[in-house]
Amino acid sequence: MKKLELGELVVKTPTEYSQLTLKFIGDRHFYESMQDKVRQIDLQNIAFQPMNGQYFKKVIAFLIQNHDRLKSESSKKAIRIS
Repeated sequence: MKKLELGELVVKTPTEYSQLTLKFIGDRHFYESMQDKVRQIDLQNIAFQPMNGQYFKKVIAFLIQNHDRLKSESSKKAIRIS
């Protein structure tokens, strides 16, 4: 989201998620400005940047290496690959 210049939509806690949801519901200007920003994003360009292939390879390698551990975890937290 930050790479898409939508960093204000990144939340880290359930409380922040609830607050953001309420902001979308209650602040028409915020809602419309986010819609405008999303419409202006060139997803084709971002999705197919040369570096994204490298990240995909890292993710696949991580999943293969950690498959057994991940399979046994009950957590559904996002996996961060750096």
